[in-house]
Amino acid sequence: MSFFSKLFKRAPVAPPAPAAEAPPAPSPRPPATPDEIALLGRVGEVGGPDEPTAARLLTAALASPRQRDAIDALAHAMSDRDVPERLRLACAHALVQRGDGRQALAFLQHVSETPSLLLKADLLHDQGQVAVALSVIERVLARSIDTPGARERHQRWRALVSPQIQQPQGRHDVTVAVPTTQQTPFRILREVARGGAGTVYEARDDVLGRPLALKVYHKTSEREQIRREAQVAVELAGAGVIRVHDVDLEAGWVALEWLPRGSVRDVLRDGDASGLGDPEAFVRGLAYALSRVHARGWVHADMKPANILVGSSGEPLLSDFGIAVRAGEASRGGSAGYLSPERLAGSALCPADDVYGFGRLLEDAVRTGHPAWQAWWPLAERCMAVREARPQDGRGLLGILG
Repeated sequence: MSFFSKLFKRAPVAPPAPAAEAPPAPSPRPPATPDEIALLGRVGEVGGPDEPTAARLLTAALASPRQRDAIDALAHAMSDRDVPERLRLACAHALVQRGDGRQALAFLQHVSETPSLLLKADLLHDQGQVAVALSVIERVLARSIDTPGARERHQRWRALVSPQIQQPQGRHDVTVAVPTTQQTPFRILREVARGGAGTVYEARDDVLGRPLALKVYHKTSEREQIRREAQVAVELAGAGVIRVHDVDLEAGWVALEWLPRGSVRDVLRDGDASGLGDPEAFVRGLAYALSRVHARGWVHADMKPANILVGSSGEPLLSDFGIAVRAGEASRGGSAGYLSPERLAGSALCPADDVYGFGRLLEDAVRTGHPAWQAWWPLAERCMAVREARPQDGRGLLGILG
């Protein structure tokens, strides 16, 4: 009921109780001053405001008539140096409210946190870059499948991008019996990993007296994938590629060298990248391994932390060539969260798709917060750019590394 309706309504029989005294309205904050805008624009400089101070100045400015001045000040700062992500996200939200999605996207070019990635994905989608938006959402889902709104976006955009392409296969929660010595010539010690294609066990070859990793496929009918995994690894045998000891297509297993340090996924699981050793040596070693794969005409096609193993000296080793293809062939599957936008759109595979996965792996290492890995964020971003802007193959990566 409005104030005037109450005023002209018939008076009640009993007088109303006196209203409680309303608290005084807070004094409005004065508009941001030119000095405050100038100070905000110095964020990231020596002697400039720290991040909490800059955030306070920006919040006040965005709520004042000088909103545009504050956004321009940070845009100018971004052209010269790094600006904290939460400040850029605040500017992006303000620009979206002003109807300027294109400039908002410019504030989100170098982001890694989930709220920023979600807004970036929405803006890319609105501009018609649906495949790129989908790849960003998959990065979010790779961190947490329960991120609010991410799965709904993924399902909707996936249907728009390429409805005829099947969804990449994820982990199969299939219970398989531990193979016995009647099925393999090895003694099974324990299960160490389970993935979409099969389960990996630590085993021992008692005849030769050596440990090994035994990968048992969930479906023995996947003979072509089993054959491909073993044959490609043997063809590429050498630096940066895991060694294959034996294979049985009928029983559905591959015997590989045993690497007790496990995979990059195992190392990063606790949020500590120190187990990968010296970042430069690790990055250069992985780039060299990819250059060997690409020089032989292959695309690994499943570059992700679980498929990069850590050798006895800390060197990275490529494994799991089960869905590897020749450059120019169609995809045989893949792992959500590590697929390039072009691949999500159904393009034939090329070495640049492995480079995208390489960048995603670097992002995972950087996000652990380990100081030694922070300098590798620019390379990760470059590898995750659109195909034309990223290194085209492992040789290109080595060229950047010098």
